Amino acid sequence: MAETLTYNELSTLLNELGFVAKHSDEATVYRHGNGALLLLPDDAPNTSLTPAQRRNVHDTLVRYGLLTPLQAEAQLSHTHIASTAA
Repeated sequence: MAETLTYNELSTLLNELGFVAKHSDEATVYRHGNGALLLLPDDAPNTSLTPAQRRNVHDTLVRYGLLTPLQAEAQLSHTHIASTAA
C-alpha cells in the first residue's frame, strides 16, 4: 500500500473536488454542496493521515459519489501524486 497523503495534500484534493474548508482552533471542517462533510484535526500540514482518517475520507468520497472506490484509492495515495506530477 502506498504511503498516505499529508493534511496539506488532502486539503488540495478536497478543494479540487469542490469542498469548502472552515478552520477553527482545533479542527478543519470540509463541506461539499452535496452534503458531504469531513472533520479533520488541525495537525501540522505535513503530517500524514492516520489509517482511520484515510478510510473515513475514502468512504465519504465514495458514499457521496465524488469518486469511485478505485479513484478514491488512487487519489489518496502518493502513487497518484507522483504519476500526475510527471
